[in-house]
Amino acid sequence: NIIGSKVRDNIKNATGFDVDIETDILSHQDDRIKVTIGKDISKRLNTEYSVETVGGDIIQKATLKYKLFENIQLKGFNDTEGNYGGEIEFFFDKR
Repeated sequence: NIIGSKVRDNIKNATGFDVDIETDILSHQDDRIKVTIGKDISKRLNTEYSVETVGGDIIQKATLKYKLFENIQLKGFNDTEGNYGGEIEFFFDKR
Protein backbone atom coordinates (compact mmCIF):
# COMPACT_ATOMS: atom_id res chain seq x y z
CA ASN A 1 0.00 0.00 0.00
CA ILE A 2 3.05 2.25 0.37
CA ILE A 3 3.60 2.05 -3.39
CA GLY A 4 -0.05 2.97 -3.99
CA SER A 5 0.22 6.03 -1.79
CA LYS A 6 3.40 7.16 -3.59
CA VAL A 7 1.70 6.73 -6.97
CA ARG A 8 -1.35 8.62 -5.67
CA ASP A 9 0.80 11.49 -4.41
CA ASN A 10 2.83 11.69 -7.64
CA ILE A 11 -0.30 11.84 -9.81
CA LYS A 12 -1.92 14.46 -7.57
CA ASN A 13 1.21 16.63 -7.59
CA ALA A 14 1.64 16.35 -11.37
CA THR A 15 -2.00 16.79 -12.45
CA GLY A 16 -3.99 18.15 -9.52
CA PHE A 17 -6.36 15.17 -9.70
CA ASP A 18 -7.39 13.24 -6.61
CA VAL A 19 -6.59 9.54 -7.07
CA ASP A 20 -7.83 6.53 -5.11
CA ILE A 21 -6.60 2.96 -5.66
CA GLU A 22 -8.54 0.05 -4.12
CA THR A 23 -7.68 -3.63 -4.19
CA ASP A 24 -9.78 -6.49 -2.86
CA ILE A 25 -7.71 -9.53 -3.75
CA LEU A 26 -7.75 -11.57 -0.54
CA SER A 27 -11.40 -11.32 0.54
CA HIS A 28 -13.07 -12.46 -2.72
CA GLN A 29 -12.57 -15.26 -5.18
CA ASP A 30 -12.15 -12.81 -8.06
CA ASP A 31 -9.35 -10.27 -8.02
CA ARG A 32 -10.71 -6.73 -7.89
CA ILE A 33 -8.79 -3.55 -8.57
CA LYS A 34 -10.41 -0.13 -8.77
CA VAL A 35 -8.73 3.16 -9.69
CA THR A 36 -10.69 6.39 -9.25
CA ILE A 37 -9.60 9.81 -10.45
CA GLY A 38 -11.56 12.86 -9.40
CA LYS A 39 -11.40 16.62 -9.48
CA ASP A 40 -13.23 19.40 -7.68
CA ILE A 41 -14.16 21.72 -10.53
CA SER A 42 -15.60 24.29 -8.14
CA LYS A 43 -16.71 24.43 -4.51
CA ARG A 44 -20.00 22.83 -5.55
CA LEU A 45 -19.12 20.64 -8.56
CA ASN A 46 -17.04 17.44 -8.47
CA THR A 47 -16.38 14.86 -11.16
CA GLU A 48 -14.99 11.32 -10.86
CA TYR A 49 -13.94 8.64 -13.32
CA SER A 50 -13.25 5.07 -12.19
CA VAL A 51 -12.01 1.90 -13.84
CA GLU A 52 -12.67 -1.39 -12.05
CA THR A 53 -11.97 -5.03 -12.82
CA VAL A 54 -14.65 -7.42 -11.58
CA GLY A 55 -14.44 -11.10 -12.46
CA GLY A 56 -12.28 -10.41 -15.50
CA ASP A 57 -14.58 -7.65 -16.82
CA ILE A 58 -13.50 -4.02 -16.98
CA ILE A 59 -16.13 -1.51 -15.88
CA GLN A 60 -15.71 2.22 -16.39
CA LYS A 61 -17.90 4.68 -14.49
CA ALA A 62 -18.30 8.45 -14.71
CA THR A 63 -19.87 10.34 -11.81
CA LEU A 64 -20.83 13.98 -11.41
CA LYS A 65 -21.72 15.48 -8.03
CA TYR A 66 -23.32 18.88 -7.46
CA LYS A 67 -23.64 20.27 -3.95
CA LEU A 68 -26.96 22.13 -3.68
CA PHE A 69 -26.63 23.05 -0.03
CA GLU A 70 -24.17 22.22 2.74
CA ASN A 71 -25.96 18.93 3.48
CA ILE A 72 -27.71 18.10 0.16
CA GLN A 73 -25.93 16.80 -2.94
CA LEU A 74 -27.13 15.63 -6.37
CA LYS A 75 -25.24 12.76 -7.96
CA GLY A 76 -25.46 11.36 -11.49
CA PHE A 77 -23.56 8.40 -12.92
CA ASN A 78 -23.13 6.30 -16.06
CA ASP A 79 -21.06 3.16 -16.64
CA THR A 80 -20.02 0.92 -19.51
CA GLU A 81 -22.49 -1.82 -18.52
CA GLY A 82 -25.35 0.51 -19.43
CA ASN A 83 -26.23 1.45 -15.86
CA TYR A 84 -27.08 5.07 -15.25
CA GLY A 85 -29.01 7.04 -12.71
CA GLY A 86 -29.09 9.76 -10.15
CA GLU A 87 -29.28 10.17 -6.41
CA ILE A 88 -30.09 12.84 -3.90
CA GLU A 89 -27.76 12.48 -0.93
CA PHE A 90 -28.45 14.00 2.47
CA PHE A 91 -25.65 14.52 4.99
CA PHE A 92 -26.18 14.98 8.71
CA ASP A 93 -23.39 15.94 11.04
CA LYS A 94 -23.94 14.86 14.63
CA ARG A 95 -21.82 16.89 17.00
